[in-house]
Amino acid sequence: MTGAFVLAHTILYAYIAPILSDACRHAQVQWILLDFGSASIIGIWLTGALMDRHHRKLVILTIVLFTTAAAVLAIASSSPAVDYVAAAVWGLAFGGTVTLLQSALMEPAGKHADAAQPSISDHLEHGNRPRRPGRRPASAPTRLGGAGDREQCGSGPPSRRCCFAPRAPRRGQ
Repeated sequence: MTGAFVLAHTILYAYIAPILSDACRHAQVQWILLDFGSASIIGIWLTGALMDRHHRKLVILTIVLFTTAAAVLAIASSSPAVDYVAAAVWGLAFGGTVTLLQSALMEPAGKHADAAQPSISDHLEHGNRPRRPGRRPASAPTRLGGAGDREQCGSGPPSRRCCFAPRAPRRGQ
């Protein structure tokens, strides 16, 4: 879900200028993006205020609002007012998305939540970059575990191979 949402947002954000140019609003792109950004800040605040009591409803509402706003901007753009409202709805939906997705990851991760959190951040940052099939992102560890699970590699800065390479189980494990 995270990948699909981030990919859809990235595509819309990257192609908002051509989309608006098709609707003869190329001179208003910066103002529509300002509208999006302002609404995103409000979305962050609303998510923080409502997340504890209405988490699942907010996740669903975010997806519905984003999908609706994207469809309006891409397909049904009919006037500047419609575009500004759609950009504001997009911003409200996107503002708290990362917080909602990270908190949704916490419960199923259980005691591995500290190891799972960087994986979603890595996905959000690197999820849309092309890479060779079968390769994991450079920052993804080869096994789950917290900082205490890393081996000490002597003095000096630890190497990536030393700290993230899987090790054989100890006796009795």
